[in-house]
Amino acid sequence: MKKILLLLIGLTIISCGGNTTDPIIGTWKMGDTDDTITFNSNGSFENVTEEETFKGNWVNNDINFDLLNQSYTVRFSHTMTDTWPFLFSRDFSSFTFSDVEGGPIYRKQ
Repeated sequence: MKKILLLLIGLTIISCGGNTTDPIIGTWKMGDTDDTITFNSNGSFENVTEEETFKGNWVNNDINFDLLNQSYTVRFSHTMTDTWPFLFSRDFSSFTFSDVEGGPIYRKQ
């Protein structure tokens, strides 16, 4: 009986192993440049380039954080709102915008 109980507890723990944190949270660097985007867990972001800094808010339009393709709605401080499709690498260590062929690659810092 103890073996069955332990098996059931083990299976329950394993089945809850999905990603519960949005993969975009963190700081990302674009290629060999100093350009970075930081996505905060509170839904804000900051994009720092050589020329200027952009700030705003983001929201993930998907509910499954394990998907490699994620859709984000981004609202910049100056009220421009856009939806961006992100394509993550298999280990979620990099992404590119999936609608831009040959676009820049951002790597997690």
